[in-house]
Amino acid sequence: MPGFTELYKDRILDYTFGNTASVTGLGTSGTLHVGLLTEMPDDGNGDGTGLTEVTGSGYARQPITGATFAGAADGAITSAANIVFGPAGASWGTVVGVAVFVAATGAAHYFYDDLPTSKAIDTNDSLTIPLGDFDVSIA
Repeated sequence: MPGFTELYKDRILDYTFGNTASVTGLGTSGTLHVGLLTEMPDDGNGDGTGLTEVTGSGYARQPITGATFAGAADGAITSAANIVFGPAGASWGTVVGVAVFVAATGAAHYFYDDLPTSKAIDTNDSLTIPLGDFDVSIA
């Protein structure tokens, strides 16, 4: 199968991250949400099962909107705003990764990645993914 063009990669990323309402053949995009993980999924089966999401007082997945990410270029998209979780109302444990979910609660996730450095979240702590530090690319 031939590879995707850079134009198509950019359009898919813009659509996925809310920078455009539709892409021909894909319909209208919904709102995705970033969630924090205390255990990464099992990569061995390819379906991303086995992840453990943070739970606890003060935790909520954060919505991804067109303002959260800059427009895609060269098959990559980068956060254009801080993504802030918390403050925690109780310990959330040690956050080791993030996942992008199709809804604010429950639901499946599209992709996930490790954090560069894990972080223990205690009562009153927050976790911020700084502007420019959340990036996704299509190879």
